[in-house]
Amino acid sequence: MLPQSSHLPMQMIPASLSEFPHDRDIVLYCRSGVRSYHACTFLMQQGFDNVHNMEGGMIAEFWTEWDNVNMLTQLGHFPLPAES
Repeated sequence: MLPQSSHLPMQMIPASLSEFPHDRDIVLYCRSGVRSYHACTFLMQQGFDNVHNMEGGMIAEFWTEWDNVNMLTQLGHFPLPAES
C-alpha cells in the first residue's frame, strides 16, 4: 500500500461515497489500473471531479522503479551484487 493511502475494495466504493473528500484529489490504484479506472469512472458519475487513476497500476509503478534501478546500475551508480 502506498504511504498516506487507504485500502478499499472496489465493491465497497458505492457504500462508502460519504468517506471520499470533495475538496482534495483522490488517486485510485490497483494492480493493473483497470479496476481503478472503472472506480474512477463511477466516482465521476457520482459527481466527483477530483478523481485520478494511477495509469498502469502497481505493475507500472514497479516496472518504472525497476527500470530506474536497472538503468542506474548499468551507468555504474549502483554496483551489481557479486554472484556466488
